[in-house]
Amino acid sequence: DMVNNVVSNGHGGGIYLDNAYLQILQGDIIDNIAATSSGGQPAGGGIGAAYSEIFLGDGVMVSNNMAMWGGGLSMLGSTAYLGRATMEDVKFNHNTAWFGGGLQAWTSEIYSRGTSFRDNAVTFSGGAGLLWESVFTADSNMLFVSQNHAAQDGGGFYLGSCLAHLAVVNFG
Repeated sequence: DMVNNVVSNGHGGGIYLDNAYLQILQGDIIDNIAATSSGGQPAGGGIGAAYSEIFLGDGVMVSNNMAMWGGGLSMLGSTAYLGRATMEDVKFNHNTAWFGGGLQAWTSEIYSRGTSFRDNAVTFSGGAGLLWESVFTADSNMLFVSQNHAAQDGGGFYLGSCLAHLAVVNFG
């Protein structure tokens, strides 16, 4: 488990990856904070990843994390190297951010299977998640999006310049 960690001037309150691969099975990422004291834009309260690949599965819970971008998980890629996240049976609950409460992805590929986003909140856009210039695929094993909140756009998801393939989604 990754619990109660703080980065006071950067990214990845719990874990930060830069051009790396991370696999987490059956763990919790809870109560982590990515903050700033110098006016920066911290990303990834639970996990912050730049130009990296992540696999989360087997009941991982990402809960009660906080950052400016991507309260639970923040993925950053580029046209030269996409960020990639695969999430199978993952729960994003009670994460907060300015943008992308549970998930924030920029120029990334996100694959979801049996993933839920519940009770995440943002000051601006993308209560459950905010994706920009990304590909978002949820297969037939359900994407569950419920009780998320955004003060501006996309109480569930905010998708900007994205390609989304959502097979079976429950916005309940």
